[in-house]
Amino acid sequence: MTNYLTVKQVKNACSNNDYLLMTFPSGYKMGVNCKISDVILNKRKYKNNCKTSYIGFEPCNLNTYINFKHKFI
Repeated sequence: MTNYLTVKQVKNACSNNDYLLMTFPSGYKMGVNCKISDVILNKRKYKNNCKTSYIGFEPCNLNTYINFKHKFI
C-alpha cells in the first residue's frame, strides 16, 4: 500500500525549500515552485490531514525545477 503525503507535509516541505520535485506513485516527477505554493494552497481550502497525489519529494535547484516543471502548452 502506498503512503501518500498529507497537505501538512507538503506545506512543511514548501516552507523549508524554494523548489521541490514531487513524486507520484507512477514514478513521474513534477517540479514545484514553493514560492507560489501559498497562493495555490490559499486559493483552494485544503485540510491539513487530507491526502495528496504525491508519495514523496526531494529538494532541487532552479535548473532541475525548470527541467521537471509541468508544461502549460
